[in-house]
Amino acid sequence: MAADDEERTKSSKIDGSVGGTYFLAAVLLANVWLFTIPTEFRRAHLYPEGNAGLYSDPKGITAKDWAAGVAQYYANGGGVKFDFSVEGKE
Repeated sequence: MAADDEERTKSSKIDGSVGGTYFLAAVLLANVWLFTIPTEFRRAHLYPEGNAGLYSDPKGITAKDWAAGVAQYYANGGGVKFDFSVEGKE
């Protein structure tokens, strides 16, 4: 029995299933969180800091501005509100 557990542990270290479980949990948590922020942040197109003005995309925003907007949303009392609206159906 102990040899069986040792073999299972050894194989999970080799194939990365232990680390993959934590990574999957982090990705799923991030995706659930993204559905709780307003759609203008969720649908924003992130551009590099110096190149955001080069694109004629009305949804274009830099990562710094995006993070500041999300922080401002939570600073103004924005809570967890799940929004599954579809673009164009607003």
